[in-house]
Amino acid sequence: MELIALRNLVLALALYSATLAVADPAVPTTAEPAAPPSRIEELETHIAGMQDKLRESAGARKAADQARMEAERRLATSTQTLERLRQELARSEDARAALGEALRTQSQAHLDASAALDEARTDAHRLDQLLRRLPPALGGTLGIDEARAAAATSYRVLVETLQQPARGAGRKIEVAGARTQLQLDQALLAVLTDARGLYRVEENDSLALISRRVYGTEGRWQRLFAGNRHLLDDPDRLTPGMTLILP
Repeated sequence: MELIALRNLVLALALYSATLAVADPAVPTTAEPAAPPSRIEELETHIAGMQDKLRESAGARKAADQARMEAERRLATSTQTLERLRQELARSEDARAALGEALRTQSQAHLDASAALDEARTDAHRLDQLLRRLPPALGGTLGIDEARAAAATSYRVLVETLQQPARGAGRKIEVAGARTQLQLDQALLAVLTDARGLYRVEENDSLALISRRVYGTEGRWQRLFAGNRHLLDDPDRLTPGMTLILP
């Protein structure tokens, strides 16, 4: 619209100048003639060139506006993509932290399970050792030969403890412990051999005297001797505090 108005203004001025030159008689004949048509055409060509340049400028501005809008659209898209990536990164960090915590929990559970397994193995070993020290009647696996060997070992420990120099209360405790262990081993052997019971030897005891107390006759002392051969080498040598099996 601006280009058309400019063109019309130029044409109007040219026509007005020509009219003044013809109508005013006071104008001397020597005045310059009105602008020839070629001048008008030159102006029109110039105006057309300006119009083309303005159209080109408008097109360039439109293209620039479109490019700016496209850049803004891409920027908005990039911003959205960046925000999405940030959110995904945050979720990945949370997942990594959760995975690390789960791994630590699993590692601790593995350690706890290993400790529990070791403890169970230790308990199983202790149970196995205990079962080996119990007769089948009590749910164990102890055999007669093993029971006799254990009792013989306990008796040797008792004799060695009694032979040690006196050391006060400590020695009494050791002797009492040795006597108790021998009594326990003899009790297990008594269960395996279906013995009548046990007898703890006192001072001045003999197999004949024990036979008379237990069986009512001294003649069964040989039976006592045979039932305790794993402890006794001589029927006349008894150790006070030792425990005998009563067959």
